[in-house]
Amino acid sequence: MTQLGQCIAVHRDCWEILSSGKKYRAIINNKYENIVYPVVGDVVSINIDLKNQSCIILDIQPRTTELYRNKDGHKKTIAANIDIVFITTSMNKEFNVGKLERLLIMVNQSGAKPCFVLTKADICTNPNIYIEQIKRHFSTVPYVVTSSLNEQSIELLKTMWNPGETAIFVGSSGVGKTTLINTLLGYQVGKVYEVREKDDKGRHTTTSSIYLELPDGRKLIDSPGIRSVGLLNLDFKDINEVFSFISENEKMCQYKNCTHTNENGCRIIELLNEGIIDENDYRRYLKMKRQILYDAQKSGIDNRADWEKRRDLLQKKKKYRKRR
Repeated sequence: MTQLGQCIAVHRDCWEILSSGKKYRAIINNKYENIVYPVVGDVVSINIDLKNQSCIILDIQPRTTELYRNKDGHKKTIAANIDIVFITTSMNKEFNVGKLERLLIMVNQSGAKPCFVLTKADICTNPNIYIEQIKRHFSTVPYVVTSSLNEQSIELLKTMWNPGETAIFVGSSGVGKTTLINTLLGYQVGKVYEVREKDDKGRHTTTSSIYLELPDGRKLIDSPGIRSVGLLNLDFKDINEVFSFISENEKMCQYKNCTHTNENGCRIIELLNEGIIDENDYRRYLKMKRQILYDAQKSGIDNRADWEKRRDLLQKKKKYRKRR
């Protein structure tokens, strides 16, 4: 019997599929022709063997959204068909604006809505320090300050997505994702550990993505911690959305092809010297722009203007002459 089901877990040698309220152990055989394997959240066509309560996955239905990251130059899909991504960070030494920027770009590329979740408010001495940084760097993205001990903050978190929608929690290991999910569910689905005093980090508790559902119909996915955020298919639109203040002021530079490094009449450098643009923000912005050009050249695609190609060629020739 062929019907649709949803992938709720991925194991080493099989998948777990939910279909018509029943769970099945699923495998893929030689009839499966899709080059993409199912991930948590995927809707799949399955052939059910009622006798053995198992099934065979035949194909994946088109994905509405796809959350992925760069792993060794290849796309690694984390989850599919999600509506909102909770970018989770704790209000302690783990908080890192650069990593949050990259996570936001990853979410924007997925097609899902982003929301920052600031955790461990109950053990943070001054939450306003972290809240102000979120407001300054990500003014257009909603955020929620949470504590597993504060029922009001958990109820506020629930309002960020509607019954029937699917949310996923992403962030570093030990930021409190599993603790929040346990609190939302009202029972424990994963172990939690105390924060280490030496570095303010919790311990890694989730080893694979888990698909869960709240009693009110809201769906959520707990995912393993992300140690480093590798971006794939990065383009200028992605960084302009995250560094909107810098990209908006680029238009005021004297030269259209300004590189914001040493040109006269550069508005970005003026704002940097006046202290309006933070130097660390500026450095991360330039680093991402260099990554776009590097990735394009590495793949054989060079979208630079002709003047940029001539400039870089001249610089290479000068360096070569100096070596001689």
